[in-house]
Amino acid sequence: MQNRRNERDGFRGKCLSVLSVFLIVFLLFQLHYSNFKNEDPPIEEAEKPNLNGAIQYNTENFNPVQAIVNEKFNTPEQFKHVKVADDPFEIEWQHFHKQTDDYVETIADMRRGTLQNPRVVKSPGSDYINLGMTIINMDKNNPRLNSGFKWKLTRTLESMFEYGSGTPLHFVLITDKHTVKTVAKFFAHFISKKVAINAIQDPHWRWRRFSGFPKVKISYVDIQNIIDLSPRFINALRKNTIKKDPIKDKYVNDLFYIAPMYHGAFMKLKKLIFLDSTDLEFFNDVKLLDDQFDNMDKELIGVGLDLSPHYRKFLGDYLQEHPESKLGLPGKKQGFNTGVVLFRLQEMRLSKLYNSYMNPKMVDVLSNKYKYKMSLGDQDWFTNMDFEYPNLFYVLPCRFNTQTSIQYLQPPWENTFDQYHFCDKKSRVVVFHRNGCGPTPEHCGYTPQPDNEYWKTHSKNHIADANIDVEMFFKFMSNKNKYMTRVGGKKIK
Repeated sequence: MQNRRNERDGFRGKCLSVLSVFLIVFLLFQLHYSNFKNEDPPIEEAEKPNLNGAIQYNTENFNPVQAIVNEKFNTPEQFKHVKVADDPFEIEWQHFHKQTDDYVETIADMRRGTLQNPRVVKSPGSDYINLGMTIINMDKNNPRLNSGFKWKLTRTLESMFEYGSGTPLHFVLITDKHTVKTVAKFFAHFISKKVAINAIQDPHWRWRRFSGFPKVKISYVDIQNIIDLSPRFINALRKNTIKKDPIKDKYVNDLFYIAPMYHGAFMKLKKLIFLDSTDLEFFNDVKLLDDQFDNMDKELIGVGLDLSPHYRKFLGDYLQEHPESKLGLPGKKQGFNTGVVLFRLQEMRLSKLYNSYMNPKMVDVLSNKYKYKMSLGDQDWFTNMDFEYPNLFYVLPCRFNTQTSIQYLQPPWENTFDQYHFCDKKSRVVVFHRNGCGPTPEHCGYTPQPDNEYWKTHSKNHIADANIDVEMFFKFMSNKNKYMTRVGGKKIK
C-alpha cells in the first residue's frame, strides 16, 4: 500500500514538473508576442566606405549612419479600451515591458530574424560583450541547418552560458537571406528553452556559475553588405588562394574572406570578439576573454597562434631563399589561428597603415613576398600581415584558443610537434578549439609503425589528446549495428 502511494506521489511530481515547463514557456510567449506585429522601420542604405583608398581618408569623414528614429510606443490591443485619462496605468505597463525586455530580448523579435546593414548595428550598452559569429547554410537547396552543425553550435552556446558569470551578451550573427529565418528560429528556441529550464530547475541539479540567465540581444547582419564594401579585395584574396573543389572545400565561400573588413562594416561598434560558431567549447567565463582587450596597447587585433607547424611547411619556398628566417618556427612567429579573434574596430579605422593593405595590389605584394598560396582564407592574410607588421597584433594567450587537431603529428614533424602544440595545463584552458582531426594519428590518415621512435616514449594507444567529448562518444557507441563487436557472426552483449 505504501509503495503504491509513493509511486502515485512520484507520478504527480513528474506531471507537475512537465506542466510547469509548459506554463512558463506559454507565459513567455504570451508576454512577448504582444508586439510581434510592429514592423521595424526601413533602414536607409548607408554610404559605403572606400576601403581601398583608406590611406588617404580623413578620419573625421567617417560619418556614422543617421540614427534610426525611435518608434513611438504603441499601446497593445488589450489595453486600447483604457481611457486616455488613465495615463499612469499605460506608463506603468510600458515600464514593465521595458523591464522584461532588458532581461531577455523579445522572443518574437528574435524569431522574426530581420536582417540589418552592419553599419547600423550598435552595442545595446557599455556592459554588453559583443560576440560575432558567421552562420550560413552553404547548401542553397536546403535552408535548414544540418543536424551536425546544430549540435556543434548548441555545444558552443551551452558551454558559454554554463560557465558565464551573467555578463550581458550581444550576439552579432552574420548570415544571409537564405539562412536568416532558420538561424532566428534556432536562437529563439535555444534562448526560450534556457530561460524556462533555468526558471524551474533547482540550482543544485546541475552546476552553473550564474544561477540566473544573462540579458541577451541579437543582431542579424546581411553578409552581402560586408562583401559589397570591397569585392576587389575579396577577389584579390581568392586570386592568391590554392584552387579548390567548390563542393568539398568550405574555404571557397566568401564568408572566409571578409574579416579584414569588419572595421568598415561595423561602424558603430568599437570592439568585437569573433568566434568560430561550431568548433569551440568554453570551460570558463567568456568575460575573461573580453578582459583581454585591457592588455592591448597599440595593437589593433588580438589573435591566438596556430598550434601546429602549418606555416613552417607552407613557407618552404620562402625559406629556401631565406634559410636563416625564424618565420614559422615555434613561438610568436608560428602563424595565427582565427578561431577566436579580438577586433579593436575603432583603432583599425584610425590606422592608415592597416587600411593601406586593404588595397588589392597589397594583397599580391604580401603573397608574392612569402611565396605561398593561401589555403585558410583570411587567416593566412592576417598571418602574413603579422610577419610584416607584428606591432599591429596582440598574441592572445593560447588558453583562449587551445586547438586539439593533431594533423601534423606525423613525419617529418613528429619530433617538433609538441613545441608547437603544447599550450598549458588543461585546468587553465578557457576555450578548447576542437578543430582538424584526432585524437589519434590514425584518425588523421597516418598509422605509425611499431618501431616509431616518437610513440615508443608516448602513449602506446596513440592517443595524443584525451579531450574526448563524452556525450558524442556515447552517442556513437549507442549505434549497436556499427559498434557492437561480432564473434562467430553473433553480437556480444
